[in-house]
Amino acid sequence: MEKLNQWLALAANFGVIAGLIFLGLEIQQNTLSTRMAARESATQGHIDYLGYIMDSAVLARAISKLENGQPIDEIEDSQVKLFLQMRWRHYERVYYQHEADLITDQEWAGFEVGIMRAFRDENDLWRKAKVVWENDSERLSRNFVAYVQGLQEH
Repeated sequence: MEKLNQWLALAANFGVIAGLIFLGLEIQQNTLSTRMAARESATQGHIDYLGYIMDSAVLARAISKLENGQPIDEIEDSQVKLFLQMRWRHYERVYYQHEADLITDQEWAGFEVGIMRAFRDENDLWRKAKVVWENDSERLSRNFVAYVQGLQEH
């Protein structure tokens, strides 16, 4: 009978250990989810703010002008810069979603193409995107900036 009690106690201890390991994994997953939600909220707040001060008609006109090599005025330039800041924030957000395995590598590859356009395309809009990156990248996360810099080196 004592042997049976020892085996039952051992099995119970293994059950407790397995339960603690499972609990630790759940806490880790919950922490990751909480951090992603906080990052998402902060990024969305910044994007919303930029969206409030953007004028879509002015922006559309300015983008059309830039894509056709025409000059833009000061207000249009301001709107384009706000749009591009928002675009870099969006790329940063999607980068972290990819890092957390919330989007696939294939989906992320499309965003990488968009990021690289800012450094390789030669129309006025993408040249401006590069300038905004150079002026504002310190406002983005270090990990994302390092990733984009790595892309530029390839």
